[in-house]
Amino acid sequence: MRYRRTQLQVLVADQPRAEIDELIATLRSVELPVTFAELGKTDGVSQAEMRTIVDATLAADYSRNMAPQLASEGLARCLEQADRAGKLAHSGAGV
Repeated sequence: MRYRRTQLQVLVADQPRAEIDELIATLRSVELPVTFAELGKTDGVSQAEMRTIVDATLAADYSRNMAPQLASEGLARCLEQADRAGKLAHSGAGV
């Protein structure tokens, strides 16, 4: 297996759907969370909460090493895509 990236990193890098599906399947097989609900946010993530997540992520040193470079809007969009992809995987529909 070649998993060196997170679900978010795969989406930020705009990887093929097959790679995203494969990563989510692997995460699910070891019972790791792939949605916000699985992280305890069963009522969804508000805009204020998303802003907090994005700001904290961009403030972390590791975020400067991602390619392509992270920006607020793109990061928020990828977080939402990651959540949707996880939900789709649970429904059996794939990403």
